[in-house]
Amino acid sequence: MIDIRLFLDVPSSKIGSISNECALQLELGCYLRDQGHRVEFEKTFSVQSLASSTRKPKQNLDLFVFEQERTVGIELKVPVCTENLIRR
Repeated sequence: MIDIRLFLDVPSSKIGSISNECALQLELGCYLRDQGHRVEFEKTFSVQSLASSTRKPKQNLDLFVFEQERTVGIELKVPVCTENLIRR
């Protein structure tokens, strides 16, 4: 099972400093690979938009995590406020 909540409890000595979305993406991807998952970064995919939608369809996600028969797509957002960044 993919549980990214456990990533937040990883000791700071085991991952690098996370100060932006790219760093979070890299550290989380490396953590998931260490857990035995296959991870692809910035994976392109296509989905059809809903007829009533005015938004452009999403064309890539930050991480795709493959686990046996299941694939999980993860889109990360890091807050602009530096007080909320993870300090390691």
